Amino acid sequence: MAAELLLTFALEETLKRVSSIAAEGIGLAWGLEGQLRKLNQSLTMIKDVLQDTTRRAVTDESVKRWLQNLQDVAYDAEDVLDEFAYEILRKDQKKGKVRDCFSLHNPVAFRLNMGKKVKEINGSLDEIQKLATVLFGLRSASQRAESAPEVNRETDSLLESSEVVVGREDDVSKVKKLLIGSTDQQVLSVVPIVGMGGLGKTTIAKQVCEVVREEKFLM
Repeated sequence: MAAELLLTFALEETLKRVSSIAAEGIGLAWGLEGQLRKLNQSLTMIKDVLQDTTRRAVTDESVKRWLQNLQDVAYDAEDVLDEFAYEILRKDQKKGKVRDCFSLHNPVAFRLNMGKKVKEINGSLDEIQKLATVLFGLRSASQRAESAPEVNRETDSLLESSEVVVGREDDVSKVKKLLIGSTDQQVLSVVPIVGMGGLGKTTIAKQVCEVVREEKFLM
């Protein structure tokens, strides 16, 4: 289903950003290494559970609420990572300049504030994981690997985010309109993308996710 696919891709992008921050040693420098590691682990586990739900029909209201809560927390995580990115950019621009320890960009205050936000997100993800145990039953990675059907992802894995998908613009636009067309309703928009293997269903879902995310930041 498109909603779950979009969430899966959103979580994958968030995981990449968390991993990038960890790889640069930013979390360690700001005393947030443990919280970022926990965030990475929680997002990875929930992404795996979410991939399992794509093989089920989402009709149960509790599952819909779970997906909506996950989407909200994913957006919160993206916002926090944006703050990290902004602070990194600001620090680069401020190099060599004297900083006021009482300024709005006091590094100590920033570290405490970000630590609190990441901790709150981790707490929300803990609750989401607990509910997932009830709704789906969390299984080990090896169990999921054994039960997961083998999928050929060679075509989609070659597609970089900067590349243009020729001839799919109308399809992307239609799916986006269907997903955001019911924003006034208190329901989760679920749009299945169906077709034979190799037609680019996953590619379309990725493009929709990118378009929706870009429009979100422009609003």
